[in-house]
Amino acid sequence: MIPLNLFDITSFSAVQANLAQLTVGALLLSGAIVAVWYFVGVLLQNNGIKASARSEFYQLIGTVVMVIVIVGVLTSFSAAFYSSLSSSDLLSSASVSGLCYQLAQNSQLQLLSSGQGSLLSQSQGTGQQSCSNSAIYPFEQQSQATLPQGQYGGICSLVDLQCTKPTLTQQLDYPLASTGVIIANLTNQTATNLNQSFVVDAFLGFLQNLRPYTEICVGLPPPSPQCLAPIPAPPRQFDLIMNFTPDAGYKLLTDNMNSFSALITSELESFVAQLVTVSIFLYMWPYILFIGIVLRSNFLTRKLGGLLMAIAIGLIMFFPAVYSIEYLTLGHGLPSGPNTSFGFNTVTALPSNALPSNTVDYTMNFFVQPNVKNIAMHNLCWPETVSTDSKGNPVPVSESVFSAEFSDIAYLLIPFSSIVATVTSFSGTTVPSSVPNIGLPANCQPQSALHTFYAILDSYGIIGITAFWLPVLNLFMTITAILGLSGLLGGDTSLGGLERLI
Repeated sequence: MIPLNLFDITSFSAVQANLAQLTVGALLLSGAIVAVWYFVGVLLQNNGIKASARSEFYQLIGTVVMVIVIVGVLTSFSAAFYSSLSSSDLLSSASVSGLCYQLAQNSQLQLLSSGQGSLLSQSQGTGQQSCSNSAIYPFEQQSQATLPQGQYGGICSLVDLQCTKPTLTQQLDYPLASTGVIIANLTNQTATNLNQSFVVDAFLGFLQNLRPYTEICVGLPPPSPQCLAPIPAPPRQFDLIMNFTPDAGYKLLTDNMNSFSALITSELESFVAQLVTVSIFLYMWPYILFIGIVLRSNFLTRKLGGLLMAIAIGLIMFFPAVYSIEYLTLGHGLPSGPNTSFGFNTVTALPSNALPSNTVDYTMNFFVQPNVKNIAMHNLCWPETVSTDSKGNPVPVSESVFSAEFSDIAYLLIPFSSIVATVTSFSGTTVPSSVPNIGLPANCQPQSALHTFYAILDSYGIIGITAFWLPVLNLFMTITAILGLSGLLGGDTSLGGLERLI
């Protein structure tokens, strides 16, 4: 009998144990059908029926041989994948699990952070568990010792294989699970950049509408209220109102920042779709494989069964192998931040860190995205209030749009500050060769705003490689491999017309 809690179990070994009876039963049923088929041919003395029965018997034997070969190939591939990358700085269990736990602890996305609703870890823990404890669910050290058997513990529990010798299930899951962690890291970086782009856009929008206002009023001697609003009769003796909007041209940048936000939102949706798809297949592939074996044993569903077997193999072999090659090639170095040097060609339009005095360019790494906040801080366009220390060096006081706006508005409320700032901004300025600037506590000069905007556009081009180009390329290569393998297994190769795209 098949247990009722079958779909609460997610490991290959558990699925194998629970579906073994179904698989053996399906093979025995197919054998009984072939035997009856052959005896009918004997009774009818019909050589055609007997020949078809023998052919079907050979197919049954071929299915059994295929199952043995497939299990052996999957075991060998997973063991080779894990052992060959165990000493790698990128895809070893220590590196991948460390990255996964870091994301679960620090990510602001509920999809990634620890707790309910997370794909990485469903616990509330904040650190890895020591190897003296259970290595199956290592992230539950501070919240709960173990999870109930069969409960989904998150991707982090599938890539942390440092404590004990990996089992067959853990080795089979590791390639696809490590791919999921890499995609989760890209998802988190993209969400962070999207949030930071909103901050930059809000700050530029504030400066765009900031209007220094100065009014000089001369009335009759006190206590005449002529210079108080509303203006009473008789009229004021002298009234001078002066205001201007020096950064009104930032509207061009803020309008285009909306386009950038829409593009990077699409990239975030692409990464989320990839991560969710990998997570679903990570826990579905054992069912797809064994159901494919069952369907492969029957002549009526043989093509569908071969296709399902090919899909399962493609998900845990071909796709992770291709993605790992890309990661090792294009992401040399742990994705710790844009200041890390990875030995690739530099992008001169992007800084390597947030220091304005830094002259080192960003080094190309398609799995470490240029950071929007660092770009803005490098170009002095991040909303922060800056003070000076005893030596006159700039020191950030606070970093938020509200504090930056409050400090600028408070500065302009000081009597005659607008006049001083206006006169200072126009002094030595030759219009229209340069634009006047106002010295504010939190400011972004026009030239700095342009550099920030152009650098953000350059960063989009780098992010788009892993968000759009690589997924399409990987999809085509995986489908090609699945179609070829499906043909070898006697499965369908049409895929509803998708093969015409390959």
